[in-house]
Amino acid sequence: MPTGWGTIVADLNAKKFDMLCSGFWVHPNVGKFALFTRPVFFQPVFVVSRADDKRFSKTTNLNDKELTMVALDGDNPVNIAKADFPKAKILTLPNMTDFSQVLINVSGSKADFTIVDAVTFGVFNKNNPGKLKIVTPENPIRIYPVSYVVSAEDVVFRDAINAALDELILDGTIDRIFDKYDVYPNSYYRAVVPYRNPYF
Repeated sequence: MPTGWGTIVADLNAKKFDMLCSGFWVHPNVGKFALFTRPVFFQPVFVVSRADDKRFSKTTNLNDKELTMVALDGDNPVNIAKADFPKAKILTLPNMTDFSQVLINVSGSKADFTIVDAVTFGVFNKNNPGKLKIVTPENPIRIYPVSYVVSAEDVVFRDAINAALDELILDGTIDRIFDKYDVYPNSYYRAVVPYRNPYF
């Protein structure tokens, strides 16, 4: 069942599906109306600009009324921009737009920058080398827990998913998956189940 980042809660409440199986950045605006599972991993996000744009050496330079950020309507980068760069203009694309179009808007000079994760940037950069750059790869603008989303009524279902995720993390399955698919720098920060080994 297709859904958009801005319509997940409404679609869950309409019983169109039981769980959003794509990783979702934990956000309080959604947390008021739905339940998040424990984080599967953590994902840093970065400011991305054109590769030849010399104006941006640090993210504080982006709070400028002459600059335009592009993002999908209802997506978290819009909230980041409003909080961190309130003077910048925001160009929003329809929520169901393929995210590559956000990056195409930056590379094509329709916008000055966007905010994106390293995987999305890496895939675009592989197919369009030299067009864009991460402004400060050593300093993500946010780090988000990434979880699955279920209806606010499905506490037992959420807890069952959490138990399964704990086991997958502890037995090394999640690490083995990341070892296979974590191909772009700064893509993921791996989750752990906290405990103390008494023998170390």
